[in-house]
Amino acid sequence: MRDNVRLELTAENTALVLDSTCDLRGGQATHANWRIVPLHVHFGDEVYRDHIDLDAESFYRRLSESSVHPHSSQPSPGEFADCLEALPEYERIFIVTVSSKLSGTHQSATLAAEVGGSERVVVVDGGTVSAGTVLLADAIQRRLERGTSEDELTAFV
Repeated sequence: MRDNVRLELTAENTALVLDSTCDLRGGQATHANWRIVPLHVHFGDEVYRDHIDLDAESFYRRLSESSVHPHSSQPSPGEFADCLEALPEYERIFIVTVSSKLSGTHQSATLAAEVGGSERVVVVDGGTVSAGTVLLADAIQRRLERGTSEDELTAFV
């Protein structure tokens, strides 16, 4: 337990940060305490923030019209750090990432947590992608809404 303080975690004092591979519609967080950090989509030399600069419809149109095959890249540790800095009102932040076996996103989140805010940040390897990440985040959210201890939530994830 951090600083030997027993803190009840709730949706009011705990934020959830997800990456855009969770594919929430339009990249929008579904709860007030959720934030989304976008991955990047590259079409040649053009780089777009997933669900921000390039929505799904535009992506698929671009995919069908372009001879260039897109690829993605993880958010930088700095992008995660910026997100963490924008959440001073939360006592704890759980970052749930796409599987570390599929992307370096988890590593970027871990580096950001180590540099700026590791005392209040828990980075979780979601072990999945897309809807699986959202299902995990929803399960965490339900526990936060009824109140849970940090030990219980950490053991759950």
